[in-house]
Amino acid sequence: MTTSLVLRTSIDRPLTNAEVDGNFTGLQTDISELSTELLTDISELSTELLSTRNTIFDILPLKANLLDPVFTGLVEVPTYDSALTGPYVASLDYVISTFGNIPVDIIPSVGASSVIEGGVLVYKGIDLGSSTKPFANIWVQSGKFAANTISIGTANISASEAGGVLLPQRTSIGVSSNIIPTNLVSSDLDIRYAQSSSQSALIIDLTADSSIGELNAVGITSTGLVSRVAENFTDNTTFIGFCTQNTAFGETASVAISGPLGGFSGLVTGSEYYLSLYGLLETTISSTNIKVGVAKSSTELFIYSNSTLDIYGITHNKIEYNDLSIGINNEPEGEGGITYNSSTGEFRYTPALVSTLNNLNLTGIPTAPTASSDTSNAQIATTAFVNTATSYLASYLAPIFSPSFTGVPTAPTAAVSTNNTQIATTAFVNTQIANTASTDSPNFTGVPTAPTAAVGTNTTQIATTAFVLANGGGLNIDGGLAVTVRNTSTITLNGGGA
Repeated sequence: MTTSLVLRTSIDRPLTNAEVDGNFTGLQTDISELSTELLTDISELSTELLSTRNTIFDILPLKANLLDPVFTGLVEVPTYDSALTGPYVASLDYVISTFGNIPVDIIPSVGASSVIEGGVLVYKGIDLGSSTKPFANIWVQSGKFAANTISIGTANISASEAGGVLLPQRTSIGVSSNIIPTNLVSSDLDIRYAQSSSQSALIIDLTADSSIGELNAVGITSTGLVSRVAENFTDNTTFIGFCTQNTAFGETASVAISGPLGGFSGLVTGSEYYLSLYGLLETTISSTNIKVGVAKSSTELFIYSNSTLDIYGITHNKIEYNDLSIGINNEPEGEGGITYNSSTGEFRYTPALVSTLNNLNLTGIPTAPTASSDTSNAQIATTAFVNTATSYLASYLAPIFSPSFTGVPTAPTAAVSTNNTQIATTAFVNTQIANTASTDSPNFTGVPTAPTAAVGTNTTQIATTAFVLANGGGLNIDGGLAVTVRNTSTITLNGGGA
């Protein structure tokens, strides 16, 4: 397609006219051919550009803008190394891998909504998990929680005012049935018991590690001695009670570890008291103060049982069976009596002088030997003797109410004229019968009386004189006709036509 030109350099002479014309003719031919090829290429390129343009316009609606792009569907990006930082688009694999090994803190954003609750800044609406989509487990080395934030089922664990933890009621140890009784540690019960009158202080004796004043709060040292709480100014957790008297170093200190203790001043009755690090009594709750008791009055503090030393103290002070004994003084003295020696534990009986036994004025519940049931003398009758005797007699005596006699019971015979509730004997009854007429052919004497029957009565009832007079006043015997009617009692004799 390209024409060969005759060049001067190749022949080392000037070109002839014919050679020059031949070169121009060849160039024209090449230019014509090249123009044809260029036009063809341009036409083909225009067709390709148009097709490309159409393709670009078809694709552009499916592309996102470089500024604030909005993607739809499944977006795929390379997964970068977790150590890579910068403005790169993170793939899902990258996010999952990174959250599985988080190298930084997870904190709420600066613009998150927050409030102050209990002195703590709390971000609202920012949670890990939810009530419907909780995490299976959360593994942490340590945790810091604000007050009243830990809920386990329906139970809540919260911080107390004194800096401790407030456990819910019915908390268990080990197994659910091993419930800690609420009254095991109950200030309410302590306060109520402090108001009763049936209590006394529990005191134990320990050796003083230093000079201790009366009513000083004391703690127990690692060597088992006692010292003032105020001496170390840093720890009151070893507090066991209050010293009851001034005690020098090395002497025995009597320490009241629970119960009422007097001698204080300025206490507020009914207020609970706390011991500070300096061994002072205060009414303020704090994370360093410990509760020690409640004021019964301005001068008396009821000390709470704060440790197991109460058990040790009771065990140490208890009486053994062999600590007690009984002795008898053979020589009578005065009214006698029983004495007790608290040092030896001996009860000693001294009999009374006989001369002091007259006109004794016994009190309480005096006792005496119970006599046998057949005893009948001046011996003292105990309640046991009387009960035995009355039980014996009850089996042979009739009760006053509705008695049921057996055998031949007797009673005094009342006078003939007696008319009351006195028992009537057979003699009384027979006398009364002897003074009455028999019902069979009675033979009355004196002026016997009877009830007067009504006028017109015609029965076997006795007719008194009053009945007779009321019915006519007399008797008429008439020999006439039986049909005669008169106002008197009439006997009609009918002689057969008389």
